[in-house]
Amino acid sequence: GSIRAYKLVTAEGVGPYSGGITYVVGEIAEVDDANTDESEHYAAGINLASLDWCCRYWQPGYRILVAEFVAAQIAAIPVGSDGTFRVHACRIVAVKDLVALGLVPAEVPA
Repeated sequence: GSIRAYKLVTAEGVGPYSGGITYVVGEIAEVDDANTDESEHYAAGINLASLDWCCRYWQPGYRILVAEFVAAQIAAIPVGSDGTFRVHACRIVAVKDLVALGLVPAEVPA
């Protein structure tokens, strides 16, 4: 079945560290060269993470996307992972509500 994880992106929808792919809700992101070496952290591929990891590294202007994939699409879960892993492909299915996560304050109507 489907598995969900999270992708931290900038306001423009690209990863804040390596960029290269623009993630769009409803679209599939895919790479041909995902690194499958479990001894390497943050290598080539689509790097996803736990929600906790995304909240920890979130900065103003960033968004947190929900990614869906199946087990066969996992490229590597690094040994001693800090909450990140790589997949060959995933579908972006939603954007997390940053107010509900407590990352940004709710706007108060004037």
